[in-house]
Parts: sequence; C-alpha cells; structure tokens
Amino acid sequence: RVNPIMAAFPKDEKVPAEPASSTTRANLTLPEPITPRELEILKLLRGPASKKEIAMLLNISYLTVRRHTANIYRKLGVNGRWPAVARAEELGIIPPR
Repeated sequence: RVNPIMAAFPKDEKVPAEPASSTTRANLTLPEPITPRELEILKLLRGPASKKEIAMLLNISYLTVRRHTANIYRKLGVNGRWPAVARAEELGIIPPR
C-alpha cells in the first residue's frame, strides 16, 4: 500500500532548506540543543504563567512541564526560571524583551 503513495513523489526532488534563523543558530551552539517543545515552554516561562498554567495552555501534564523545565535549566546551565530566560536571551535563543 505504501509503494503507490511513494511512487507519487519524485525521488530526485529536493526540498529547499529554509535558512536557519538566528535563534536556530544560537540554539545549535549549545552542547545539547533545546527542542522545539522546550523552546515553546521557555518562551512561556518568560511570562507570568505558572508551570500549572503552562501545562493547561499546552494541554500537557504538570509533570511534563517540570521535566521540560529541568531539561532547559540543565542545557542552559542555570538553576531557575528567570536565570533560564536571561541566559536564553543572552545567547539569542529567544529575543530580548
């Protein structure tokens, strides 16, 4: 069943690569880049929403938000929400306010 579907797509057609944004380039300089979901959470950490509110906004569990924030803190080498936001802005991962 897959073969007829795959046959509809030319094998030699190349998809043009999107130019990397400065955010993407900055993120790639980290030893372990921040994932798209972690980036989404990092942007929400900048605002007034609590982790529980972020979980509700993204329709994920509170524990998942906690796991993502712990990963963000580890990757940025910080120990808290505001230092993570400041470090991400400093590195150009998220634009400064």
